[in-house]
Amino acid sequence: MTKRSTLVTPVVIAMIAGFAAAACTDGGEPREEATPPPSDRPTTAAETDDAIAEADDLDADDDELGVPPALPTSTTPSSIEVNDLAWSTGTKKLLDLRIQFPDLPSASTQDRDMSSLLEMASHYRAYSYGRTDVVPTVSARAYTLPHPAAYYATQTRALANTALMNDAIAAAAGDYTASAFDRVIVHFPSLSKIAGSNVKYGGWSQIHGPHSWLNGGFGWRLLAHEIGHSYGCYHANRWTVSNGDPLSATGRAVEYGDKFDIMGGDWANDPRLDFNEAYKRKLGWLPATSVDVVTTPGRYRISRFDDSRASGVVAIRIKKDDKTDYWIGYRRAFTDNASLSNGAYVTMVSSSSISSLLVDVTPTTGYEDAALPIGRTLSDGHVSLTPVANGGVAPYEWLDVDVAFP
Repeated sequence: MTKRSTLVTPVVIAMIAGFAAAACTDGGEPREEATPPPSDRPTTAAETDDAIAEADDLDADDDELGVPPALPTSTTPSSIEVNDLAWSTGTKKLLDLRIQFPDLPSASTQDRDMSSLLEMASHYRAYSYGRTDVVPTVSARAYTLPHPAAYYATQTRALANTALMNDAIAAAAGDYTASAFDRVIVHFPSLSKIAGSNVKYGGWSQIHGPHSWLNGGFGWRLLAHEIGHSYGCYHANRWTVSNGDPLSATGRAVEYGDKFDIMGGDWANDPRLDFNEAYKRKLGWLPATSVDVVTTPGRYRISRFDDSRASGVVAIRIKKDDKTDYWIGYRRAFTDNASLSNGAYVTMVSSSSISSLLVDVTPTTGYEDAALPIGRTLSDGHVSLTPVANGGVAPYEWLDVDVAFP
């Protein structure tokens, strides 16, 4: 079990929101995720500024995140880094600290929180093909923090989160040792409607870090999304265009736009949501042998990846340029979606897997028919993809894809 610092020092929490950071100061390149600091000292402000990830606001709109990099100059796949396996595989002990304020009592109960956490954990076992599990502990009581709700709500978001986590850990110290857990959640009554509040997110988590904050809500989908950040994933976004070309360089990224991915923005508790193949590979849930790295033309078969019994090759990865790869997969859980059931699920993913971008091959009709249908070709002038056949019986369906390098 990896242990982490139990105290968070005041920080400036950055919105690290996708394929290219919304406030990019490094020439438009995606920000690399920070390595969590060692566990034998408090987190420093500089480290936490990079390590803390995003607010998952339930009213998030279509945020512009950037444009795709240049077209490729070769067909050698770019690298993708797999997380520290000790962080994203194996059994993870999670502590949920229910907290309240002197003037704002908690409406949560131990049983309700545990129910949501157990459901989330069952999904993680399926997402990871049994390579990780989450074992939750929910505090038996709601701990009252030392200050009224407005004290926390009206601070900057960074200072509020710091105070909420530190005060919660201190309040519960007589009953729970936070450093004995791999993940720590603080769940508090919503601060969103307090006058002057800066705490209006649904959830907030560290990327590849131990801490998460839940502001009122506590459904399993929100938990799965936030713990996805903790495991090391950014948002699953969508590339949207206005000229009909699915790969247009004049398009923009829509944050949370991949509604089929747990790291996207389907706010319903839809059990069909799942991590995409690139994220599963990043987290070490898919071995290298499950990803066909394609550098030569030919016909390639992939099996569906969104089932706990998935086996064999479940993804094709092809170089787009020096920083981005195409990932081609086959989603079948959305049985009422003819596009996904009979077409290729195509994403663009930065080589460091900062975030993914769903390619909507029929951009004028909404995202529901985003998949590349059998018989249709998607080409950027350097790489061409054409699904040609599908078959198999659930859960072992397959899709054949022709790959060419014109």
